[in-house]
Amino acid sequence: LSGYDHQLPQLSPPKHILHIGGRLVSPVLQAQLKAWSLERYLLLTSSQVPYNPFGKVTKSIYTTTLTCLKDCLDDRVDTEVPLDRGAHFNEEALSQKISTEETFHQCLSALIPETHHLFISNSLSIRYFNKCFFSNAHKTSVFANRGASGIDGILSTTAGIASGSQKPITLVIGDLSLLHDLNGFLFINKLEVPAVVVIMNNQGGGIFETLPIATHTPHFNDLFKLPQQVHFSGVEDLFNLDYH
Repeated sequence: LSGYDHQLPQLSPPKHILHIGGRLVSPVLQAQLKAWSLERYLLLTSSQVPYNPFGKVTKSIYTTTLTCLKDCLDDRVDTEVPLDRGAHFNEEALSQKISTEETFHQCLSALIPETHHLFISNSLSIRYFNKCFFSNAHKTSVFANRGASGIDGILSTTAGIASGSQKPITLVIGDLSLLHDLNGFLFINKLEVPAVVVIMNNQGGGIFETLPIATHTPHFNDLFKLPQQVHFSGVEDLFNLDYH
């Protein structure tokens, strides 16, 4: 379900949940799950690590296949619901409610060329795409990379994927992540396939503004957000690239 974070608060509370896979990462989904009164929560996972969000799980089954599904469910659901239902859920209203940066990522999800891979940087970008990426007519291969500090080596990894696959790629990255791997443009410049780097220059680590620390320290900017005044237009001359 595309953009399900925005849909969840508007849906009727479920009575039964079938959870296939690992941990939940969406804070919106976790908040909704905590509030729901469930009759049954069936968890199918290949992990041996116990997982029971908010004590809601009524039965856990550890398996590496889904063949046990028909044996686990004693009730059949007769109503078929397409998996892409809501993929374009009230997009006009959605655009009016979300912030400028979220709108930026939502628009990008519709503009990625069909021939391109998509690489999403960490921090805010990957969270925005998780909320706003709507299903498109073509299938886009999406990549991400967890560096030592979360934002290391993003540009170089993008170049490696494009070089290895020999397929064009679009990277969406924040300003601090880009500064951590600026020399990656040397590899971008050597690619034999097109590469588009979209920089979300929001003057520092914007993700920290969403955390409690943003209001609890007089040194927030110096120690966490780290605003910068770099003009990225300089990469055009420094690395012989086109900058727009």
